[in-house]
Amino acid sequence: MYILSQIFIVISGILFALSYLFEKKGLILIINVFNNLFFAIHFLLLKSFTASYSVFVIAFFLIIIYFLDKYNKKHYKLLSLIIALILVIIISIFTWESALSLLPICATTFNLVGTILNKTLTVKLFYFFGTVLNTIFMFIITSYFGFGINIAILIVGAVGIINHLRFTKKV
Repeated sequence: MYILSQIFIVISGILFALSYLFEKKGLILIINVFNNLFFAIHFLLLKSFTASYSVFVIAFFLIIIYFLDKYNKKHYKLLSLIIALILVIIISIFTWESALSLLPICATTFNLVGTILNKTLTVKLFYFFGTVLNTIFMFIITSYFGFGINIAILIVGAVGIINHLRFTKKV
C-alpha cells in the first residue's frame, strides 16, 4: 500500500503544482478537486484517517465553491466554509490519532479559508501556508515522496506568487 500511496501523492503533487501556474480561479478550483482526491487517497492508504477525511472535505468544498462562483451565488460561500469547518472538526473528533493530527487539520483550514477568498494572490498564499504544514506532516509520517513533492510544490508556489506580484505591478 505504501508504494501505491506514493504514486497517488506524485499525481496529486503534479496537479497541485500546476494549479499555481494558472490565474483563473475556476480552473484552479477544478484542478485542486482532483489534486485533493488523489491526496486524500494517499493519506487513506497510509492510514492517516484525520488527514484523509479532512482532505475529502476540501475536495467536496471545492466543488461547492466552483458552482457558487459559476452561478454567482457568492453570498453562500461563508456558510459553506462554516459547514466545511464543522465537518473537519467532527471528523477530527472521531479520527483523532495524536497531536500530530493538528498539522493536517490546520493545513485543511488554510486551504478551506483560502478558497473562499476572491483575490488570486491571497488564495495562493493560503494554499502555500497549508502546503508548508502538509510538508512537515509528510516528513513525520514518512511519506518521503510526498515530502519531496511538497518541497517542489513550495518552490513552484513561491515562483507563482512572485510572478503574480511581478505581473500585477505592471498592470
